[in-house]
Amino acid sequence: MALRRNLWQAFMEMVPKPFRNRYVVVVTAFFIWMFFFDSANILTQFQLGRSVDQLEDEKVYFQEKIEEAEADKEALEEDIEQFAREKYYMKKKEEEVFIFAEPEE
Repeated sequence: MALRRNLWQAFMEMVPKPFRNRYVVVVTAFFIWMFFFDSANILTQFQLGRSVDQLEDEKVYFQEKIEEAEADKEALEEDIEQFAREKYYMKKKEEEVFIFAEPEE
């Protein structure tokens, strides 16, 4: 028993004085638990943040695609024949279709 007590005292003397306080030990253990072992740890929060950023980028991309589809829908509703000829190069028999692109400024 005395040997065990001497080892414990030797160990406690090796530990810096502020870390001998039980409140410091409890708070340190709490932070270690929260940062590394909890389900909402730092690594998980970082990964979730990255996935949120990625999903927001995808949202912007798909909103642009929706706007393009709506513009195509409006063009289709205005003149279905012109839309079919320009977009899908459809033509009547014995007819040639020439598409002139307007120069972009």
